[in-house]
Formats: sequence, C-alpha cells, structure tokens
Amino acid sequence: MATTHQTLCIQPLELERLIAQDKRLMIIDLRSMGEYMHNHISNATNMPSTTRLVKHLEDVDRSLNVVIVCKFGDQSALLVSKFLALGFENVFFLFGGMSAWEESHVTFPIIPSASNTYHLH
Repeated sequence: MATTHQTLCIQPLELERLIAQDKRLMIIDLRSMGEYMHNHISNATNMPSTTRLVKHLEDVDRSLNVVIVCKFGDQSALLVSKFLALGFENVFFLFGGMSAWEESHVTFPIIPSASNTYHLH
C-alpha cells in the first residue's frame, strides 16, 4: 500500500490482492445508494453519509483493515484523514475511487446489488 503525505492510499490491483488474502477487511463505499446499487465491490458496505459515519466511528472495528471508496477517490481521501486523526491505524482510500477500480479491469467481482447497505441511526 502506498503512502501519500499523511493519507494512505491503495491501488485497485493492491485492493484486489488484499480482498483475496485478508478476511479482516472492511470496505466502506461512500457513494449514494443509487450508485452503490448500480455496482459495487463485493462485500463493500454502503455508508453514504460521511457526517453520520464520522459520528458513529465507534461502530467500526479498529482491528480491521478499512478501505474507503468513493467515485473518484477525493472524498474518501478526506475521510481517511479523519479516521487517522481519531486513532485508526489501518485505514486506506482507493486511489481513483470506483472509476479507477472499473477501469483497471480487476477480476474481483463488482456486483449490482444493495445487500450490504448500512443505515446509521
């Protein structure tokens, strides 16, 4: 995984390898429910409200490797900085977001379903 300043990023092919190897992984998809339902990375959890997510970080298991995904990577990079400031150590953003994931032609499935949509209360 590559380091960019104080924010950690992961390339699509690196994420594909991590998904295949690591069972201690949480993928958070920040995109809207509609974008998530159209396609998403297998086992990703949809959490489209970053404000509400930050308020509920205690729900995120700190022992997991957390990868945050958005459409182009910019929104997830900002959120990774917040996670790091709150003491998370293994948190990364997908460089280039879902656009890069789709363009990389990775073999790990993108599934058109909303099975892992997470609603914060």
